[in-house]
Amino acid sequence: MNINYKYLFLFGLILFLVTCDDNSKPNGEQEGGMSLAGDEVVITAGEEVIITGGDVAGNEQGGQQADYSLIKLNEVASKGVPYDWVEVINLSDEDIDLAQCTISDQLDEQDQYTLPSGVESIVPAQGFALIIVTSDSTGFGLGSEEGFYLSTPAGVLIDSVEYGREMSIEGTTYGRLPDGTGEWRLLYTETPAAPNMLGIEPVCGDGVCDITENCEADCIVCGDGLCDLGEVCDEDCQVDIELVINEVIAAGQPDGVELVNMGDEPIDLSDIYLSDDRSEPFKGSLMGVLEPNAYLWIEVSDDTLGFKLKSDEEVIISNADGLIIDGVDWDEGDAPAGSSYRRIPDLIGEFSTGTSSPGEPNE
Repeated sequence: MNINYKYLFLFGLILFLVTCDDNSKPNGEQEGGMSLAGDEVVITAGEEVIITGGDVAGNEQGGQQADYSLIKLNEVASKGVPYDWVEVINLSDEDIDLAQCTISDQLDEQDQYTLPSGVESIVPAQGFALIIVTSDSTGFGLGSEEGFYLSTPAGVLIDSVEYGREMSIEGTTYGRLPDGTGEWRLLYTETPAAPNMLGIEPVCGDGVCDITENCEADCIVCGDGLCDLGEVCDEDCQVDIELVINEVIAAGQPDGVELVNMGDEPIDLSDIYLSDDRSEPFKGSLMGVLEPNAYLWIEVSDDTLGFKLKSDEEVIISNADGLIIDGVDWDEGDAPAGSSYRRIPDLIGEFSTGTSSPGEPNE
């Protein structure tokens, strides 16, 4: 075996110098020495950091505790095409790695999905990164009325955003102006991984039917198959189905909706759909036949219809053409635990909070 004595001498000299330096520190204190974290070994040499063995802890970068204080959620596309996304902005002058950070749409369950390591997990200094949010990629999607929460690997909330239906409109996003520091508002231009822009805000009365406009005769087009707000086109908006929503339980075990056939003929429910989103009327398909004057209680959950009811929500029933047959919208506190939001008088009255009676007349 050939031995390179020059390299052997250098190795011995380095080992000698390190040993002397370590022994010169009082009370075992070591500066720029070796530390162990499980199976991970971090060896520092001046400003250089070498990591060998094990996995780097998700909340450590370059051997230092990551500073997430200048990471902000900046834009949300809850009606994105072809997928929903959330934009993150890094307001600092250093790249920040979000590997092992977690995201969720539930405040009480912040670790629904853990962001993996890789180039995509790094938010460049003064730059942006996109988090694609779909059932396939993250295990959950973004609803029309939602919250989104970004947390550190240790479970500390970094930033969050909550929005309602009025901020979840196809063709728009919900974002900060100015970027990273401003108030959240509806944006009329999508700018993924780029500075936010307000875009062109719709103007009622200009004769142009813009994305979010719903103003008198501006956006009403008879014959397009859509029943717009204020539209009075006989063949377009008259749904001759005497089916009503009579009661809703939104904080029950389980939640549900009561339908009643007020007509004289049976109703084929296979042509009826239940949804919590007017822009997606076909979320939940029904089945069976509802006889005249019959009450039907329908359990509403992710397992039964693909969505669940919230404390501030809307429910609609639509026909096979997507035209709304009936609907009800309630606010926080209208349908509390132990009560329901129901019509009084039964079938024909206005909705109010009261005693639940699923599958039976309201009293």
